[in-house]
Amino acid sequence: MNINQVLELGITAYREGNYTAAAEYFNQVLDEDSGEMLARLYLGMSYYGSGELDYAQNVFKYLKKYAIDEQLKVKANFALTEIEKDIKCSHESKSESLLAAS
Repeated sequence: MNINQVLELGITAYREGNYTAAAEYFNQVLDEDSGEMLARLYLGMSYYGSGELDYAQNVFKYLKKYAIDEQLKVKANFALTEIEKDIKCSHESKSESLLAAS
């Protein structure tokens, strides 16, 4: 199977909501070609979809720093903003739960 076929399998898995399998496919692509930025974008989205915010954040930071395509940088920046909101909401929710338990 060539790299494009693996990428397509990953995109299909992502669209079906199978984020864990999608991440595995995208990591396979990146093992073969670490410069494949579309695979990296989908990898970040797969991590985000599966709730692995730290991994997603690292992927999007990489894209923001190294992607040549401005569209990818914009998407990475947007994703980082969303992750930061999710993290903030999570911390606020946990704080509220602790206060309610007191």
